[in-house]
Amino acid sequence: MNDINLERTEPIPDNWLEIGQEQKAAYEKQATPQPTPIEEPEELTEEEKIAELKNAKKYEIKRLTQEKEANSISIQLSDNLDSLTTLTEVNEFNVLDEITTIIDTLDYKKEKKIEELKSKTSTEIYAVYPDYKQRNMALGIYTEEEKQIMVNFINTKRTENDTTETAINNATTPAELEAITI
Repeated sequence: MNDINLERTEPIPDNWLEIGQEQKAAYEKQATPQPTPIEEPEELTEEEKIAELKNAKKYEIKRLTQEKEANSISIQLSDNLDSLTTLTEVNEFNVLDEITTIIDTLDYKKEKKIEELKSKTSTEIYAVYPDYKQRNMALGIYTEEEKQIMVNFINTKRTENDTTETAINNATTPAELEAITI
C-alpha cells in the first residue's frame, strides 16, 4: 500500500484567516455576474404614449366588462377609445364611468331583457322537445299528428316571444320595461 504523508511541510501563516477571506472574496467577485449598466429609456413619442395608454385602458375595459357581466359592450367601449386622438382625451377616458353610462341606458336594458327572453323561450322549447326529438320529427320517425303538435307548440312559443320582444322594444321608460314580465 502507498503511504501518504499527511505532515505539513510548510508552516501555517499567522494570518491564515485573512488570506482565506481574501480568497473567498476574490472567488465570489469572479463568480458573481457583474450588473450590466441599464440604458436610460428613450422618451416616448406622443403617438407611443397614446398607444400605451389605450392598451392599458383596453385591458381595463376587458376586466371590468367581465366583472360586471357586460361583455357585449366591450367592443363599443374599445371603438369609443380608438376614436380618441389626443393624450388628454385618452387620459380622461374613465372606463368605469363609460360602462356605467352604457349599462344605465334604456337600450342596453332592453338588449339584456331580450337576451333573457330568448334564453327562456329556448329553454321552454327544448324542455318539451329536445334537439334529438326535433330531428327525429324532421326525419319522419314520429307521426304527422305528433309532428304537427310539436310545430304548433314551437310556433306558439315563438309568437309569445315575438309579442314580448315587441313590447320590450316599444318601452319608452325604465319603469315600462321593468313592468314587462318574461
